[in-house]
Amino acid sequence: EISCSLVGSEMCIRDSSMGGNMVVNFGPQADGDFRPEEKAMATAIGKWMNRYGKAVYACDYAGFEKQDWGYYTRGKNDEVYMVVFNQPYSERLIVKTPKGITVEKATLLTTGEDITVVETTRNEYNVSVPKKNPGEPYVIQLKVRAAKGTKSIYRDALT
Repeated sequence: EISCSLVGSEMCIRDSSMGGNMVVNFGPQADGDFRPEEKAMATAIGKWMNRYGKAVYACDYAGFEKQDWGYYTRGKNDEVYMVVFNQPYSERLIVKTPKGITVEKATLLTTGEDITVVETTRNEYNVSVPKKNPGEPYVIQLKVRAAKGTKSIYRDALT
């Protein structure tokens, strides 16, 4: 059985990782109350967002190549978040960075646990999974550095 709240969380993160947002359309019943499954979904998403909202709120497209384990978002201070929905059996998360971007450090967002990062080839890294699996989708924060002269992956708005 796939948890409806997990699907809702993944949809929210996917949309944020592409620079968008998501609207959840819950409507009251005739008696003014919401359906139990809508309440359960809203509660579960709210609990997850309380722990990991830093990787969603005020975040945008990160410009990293999408991987099967989940999604990337970029915060307003250029921190990059890895939102892991599918932990690989290899216990290594592949990160392919845009040209001129290096990964300097990785930490588990909720605990600050240092996560091992190994550069495997130019612009490709293996990021270890946390020592203890959180048992839910989790977030790893990356500290990245852009080489001097690296162009921004963002395009200025046309006005």
